[in-house]
Amino acid sequence: MSSLSKILLLHLTVLIILFALPQTVAASDDANSGGLTTIPTSPPSTHYIPSVNATKTIDAIDKLSQGSNAALPNSLLDQLKKDVQSGNNTDAAETIRQLQSYVTSSNGTKVSPALKDLVQSLTVQQSGVTVDPTVLKSLLGDPNQEGVPSNLTGMDPAMVAKDLLTLANLLSGIDRSTASSFAQDSQQIEETLRALDPSTPSGVVSIPPPPPISVSGLNSGGLTPQVPQVSPRVGAGFQPGQIDPVFILPVIVAVSLGAFLALRRSSPVDRSLRTTSHGREDDEKPERSETDLNFGSAREMVVFYFRRAIAAMLKKGIPKFHFETHREFSAKCVSRPEAEPIGQVASLYEKAMFSGREVTQSDVNAARENSLLVEGPSTGSEEPVNTSRA
Repeated sequence: MSSLSKILLLHLTVLIILFALPQTVAASDDANSGGLTTIPTSPPSTHYIPSVNATKTIDAIDKLSQGSNAALPNSLLDQLKKDVQSGNNTDAAETIRQLQSYVTSSNGTKVSPALKDLVQSLTVQQSGVTVDPTVLKSLLGDPNQEGVPSNLTGMDPAMVAKDLLTLANLLSGIDRSTASSFAQDSQQIEETLRALDPSTPSGVVSIPPPPPISVSGLNSGGLTPQVPQVSPRVGAGFQPGQIDPVFILPVIVAVSLGAFLALRRSSPVDRSLRTTSHGREDDEKPERSETDLNFGSAREMVVFYFRRAIAAMLKKGIPKFHFETHREFSAKCVSRPEAEPIGQVASLYEKAMFSGREVTQSDVNAARENSLLVEGPSTGSEEPVNTSRA
């Protein structure tokens, strides 16, 4: 959009707002003789409504139970839901203790780590069932450089990102700081997965607004809001939306001046920074896909097996970023059991891509053997089909 179009659009917006706003009328209180009329209040409802945090806690437990190898006992979950709906905090506390005993026993070994940590952080307050954010954050542990908390490193990274987003939504009305931290970790994991596989769908990582605050108890002390009677004669000559033209002109001038100064501040340095940013994004685009490789070439077969080793390490929680070289990635894996085969296949990759030397079939066989060592036991991975012509 051009600068002139932006200025015209800004002017139009200001005019619409000015004409839509009603005039402020100062009303007098001449008809009020001093007697205040009370405003009737509705009688309190006898039906118990659980707190927002309690409802969101139950929803989070249901979401984390989906996809896990072993869910929580339905009898305990149903009992906890009944306790929350009825507001029976005493029974809810007992049900929570039974759930916590279950997840820490041998029966709960297959429950997902995120769900297990959430159950252990459940607590009951005067407002109902909720979560202790300090306990939950401590159980999950500190995140590593990819954003995965230490207690969730054995899970699928995509599932970790989904579970962290669920916990962030739950804590949005309890502890905004911890909720923001979980949401940022979830977003970091999503970005890492998309960098390694552009086809990975992106999740929406955001923190929802806090629940509305209901103000109650204002009349509990016998004080009822009073509204004075206003004379209908005052302000009868004014109509909403009438704007004095003398007032419009200075506003338009001020808006025009502000828009002009804002455009002047957009210096060439800013534009160059934006250009540099776009260039960096182009540099970080993924390499060719496997379908573009020539599997009849020994050199590109080594590249294929190096990528297989990288994919295997991603499933184990160690991704290779686009800004990392093969040597840096190999050094990052030095503390892993797969360090030696990773180093071997990385060296063969360097020979194939950068040395200019001939790559032999023995190099291909060595790269294949080392990539299989990285993958571990056979997972049914298919070998590439040689589509080149003899």
